[in-house]
Amino acid sequence: MKFRVLLILLIALSSELEAQHSYFNSRYDINGGPDNLGGVVSCSDSGFIAASAFQVSGSYGFFSLKVDKNGDTLQLNKYIDDSFTFRITPIACSSHDSTSYLFTGYSGDTDRKIPTVICFNLQGDTIGVREYPIIPNGAIGRAIIKHPDGGFLIQGDYVSDTLNQWSSYFAIKLDSNLDVEWSQTYPGSGTAWYFSGTILSDTTFLISGAQTQSRGYLLKADKMGNLLWKKTYPTVNTLNAIEFGDSILCWTFADKNTHYINLLYWLDKTTGTEISKDTVQTQHGRVYAGGIYPKNKTQLLLGGSEYSNFNNGKAWSALCSTSGAVFWERTYQFLPNKDYNINSVVKAIDDGILLGEYVAPGGGFTQDIWLVKVDSVGCLTPNCNVGIPESQEGLSISIYPNPASSTLNVELDAELKEGSIEVYTMTGQFVRSYELGGSEIEIDVSDSKSGTYILIIKDREGDVGGVFTKVCHWLKIYLQN
Repeated sequence: MKFRVLLILLIALSSELEAQHSYFNSRYDINGGPDNLGGVVSCSDSGFIAASAFQVSGSYGFFSLKVDKNGDTLQLNKYIDDSFTFRITPIACSSHDSTSYLFTGYSGDTDRKIPTVICFNLQGDTIGVREYPIIPNGAIGRAIIKHPDGGFLIQGDYVSDTLNQWSSYFAIKLDSNLDVEWSQTYPGSGTAWYFSGTILSDTTFLISGAQTQSRGYLLKADKMGNLLWKKTYPTVNTLNAIEFGDSILCWTFADKNTHYINLLYWLDKTTGTEISKDTVQTQHGRVYAGGIYPKNKTQLLLGGSEYSNFNNGKAWSALCSTSGAVFWERTYQFLPNKDYNINSVVKAIDDGILLGEYVAPGGGFTQDIWLVKVDSVGCLTPNCNVGIPESQEGLSISIYPNPASSTLNVELDAELKEGSIEVYTMTGQFVRSYELGGSEIEIDVSDSKSGTYILIIKDREGDVGGVFTKVCHWLKIYLQN
């Protein structure tokens, strides 16, 4: 028996929850020319450090930008050294401890690239740089991940076939002093593009991305870096893999004409074998995957870029169920009709979301660093409306009384033989569920806290093969205590 989601309805009980989050939508001109964001990390003082490479008059260097929780610049440091080229790469940052933060990339030039780690303190000052010349042929650090044993894992790619210029993955394990414990390379045929990596609960690890022709690609290794398996997935595109319970969960997409179908792709954690696919029910046709984070055991927080057309990108965030039903989704811009791109999605210390990369305010090659900080429900202002467009499925609902002091009546214009209502908070926390047989139900709200809630109404049909979402209008129901 499979469920289909009939509608998602938002209601509010009494006064809105008080906001405890920071909000900003800011751009930063680092160098007066094209600026790219290498990586960004959330700091223990609720601020953020962003860093990347930049170029001035033929000389290369890197910068660190420290902003406070409101996005105001506290410090901008620029480092230029003709003898040292350091490029910080996307999603390449990790917390060392509460006062120092690591980024990775490479040093050297086009012909000689060396995986490199740079450490910043809480203020964004450079306190150390380490090179690791142990991987051959153009090795680039793409991510540095905190290990459960207190050390770190650098992941990236290198040129594994100089004749064909194919690239493959590598891994370097560091101890807590950033000294090398072991290194491994994973050569293969074709080119592998790195997207993300994660260390699993048993200290094995994954490297995910895409291989030649944009096929999904995933590699699993044991705690010493020995290859366990690597697989391609030709029916999907770039993989962003995380551990979720007893499975591997990948956020990915498949091409469909001019649109993408965004998918939650479930794999067996031991073998990498496909278990199932669930469609993310976004209202937007072209969403590029960025970050994915479990909100709880049943909810996922997503972030990335949305493109209605190629030169009008927006930052995008959403909360969905593990079956792909979207509770809310939002898009963000700094200026309308400009080019935006998001490659960094970070969970903030206040449980909010930071999205970042660049905005091109003047078009062409003029682009600045762009950071957007929203709260845990994707709002740029406290208690914003969800604003998901209404579906056309035709199911209507009535909720009364308003205000409500003890009970809430829900009536549908259709009979459900075997259905249910699930209640969630706006942050995706499951509250309770109710069986629904027929067209109406009475819900006890006497013990509910004031705030905004999500109601998901489902029916059960054995012949339904997928999940579709009906989004209805939102209502405020006031609880009188």
